[in-house]
Amino acid sequence: WHPMPYLEHGEFYSDFGNFEVNITLPKKYFIAATGELQNDEELQLMKKLGNTAFDKQPNYAILDEDEIETSNSKSKKENFIIKSKLKSETKTLIYKQNNVHDFAWFASDNFLIQYDTCKIKQNIIDCFVFTNRKRVNQSKDKENVIKNTIRNYSNWLGEYPYKTVSVVIGKKGNDDGMEYPTITYINISEKSKNLDDIISH
Repeated sequence: WHPMPYLEHGEFYSDFGNFEVNITLPKKYFIAATGELQNDEELQLMKKLGNTAFDKQPNYAILDEDEIETSNSKSKKENFIIKSKLKSETKTLIYKQNNVHDFAWFASDNFLIQYDTCKIKQNIIDCFVFTNRKRVNQSKDKENVIKNTIRNYSNWLGEYPYKTVSVVIGKKGNDDGMEYPTITYINISEKSKNLDDIISH
């Protein structure tokens, strides 16, 4: 282990500690982050959306004003008003996690969410998948990959010690990713068939 991080000379070292992180951002954004979300209203909303079909989840990404003006759709105009209001309002989300060596977070107004739970002995773990709308086909049922991975490694190496786990699927890129405490970021090409393996890794 090397105490100077990210120099590509072997694995970097990070000391373990307890994190409490406050993040203030526009209301239209969802966050995927290390640790347990302390804002119950936001957590329940994410769980509810995570059990809702992708095509029924709201898209808070702001539409271009030119698109609104050239559209005769009343619903698009109404959605633009809602999204514009959300753009001007903020929220502060609080995440806490003890005994981890790092903290990571990702935010988007374009996230689709999947949610399920996984039980390991007496520990109920919240399992989330956050994906970009362009990656819907690649993200389906990935909460099952998370659950299987957690169960397998808990049996092989020791019980998963946290109460949440998340995967964020990026927009595009090579077949790679990066793991952080309780959350993993996956960046894959559109034709990739390795997503399950990368998540497990």
